[in-house]
Amino acid sequence: MPGLAGFAAQPLSAALREQTRVAHDRAETAPSSGTDVRHLPLSAYTALAARNYAVYRQSEAAAGRWRSHPPAGPFVLGELSRVPHVEADLAQLLGGDWAARASRLRVPATVR
Repeated sequence: MPGLAGFAAQPLSAALREQTRVAHDRAETAPSSGTDVRHLPLSAYTALAARNYAVYRQSEAAAGRWRSHPPAGPFVLGELSRVPHVEADLAQLLGGDWAARASRLRVPATVR
């Protein structure tokens, strides 16, 4: 990604969009990004939710560490937290022992 030169001259949203356009275009045209979760079998959706849960837990924990940082803190918004919602989904999909069952559905990329 290029430097931060354009950030002060334009709104942050516009600068981020401009600076990350190539990466977003690449991601949006990648073969795996075309998956429509509405058409996945329930077992595949459940595995995807378990993998996302591992990622959201790590990213939201990192975001929490930045909450008091002056420039970054305003971007850490509790209403954007996904962890409680994914936990509720997994509890519904996998039952009371969802955490143990979800950990078996993870792939190496989501295991630390």
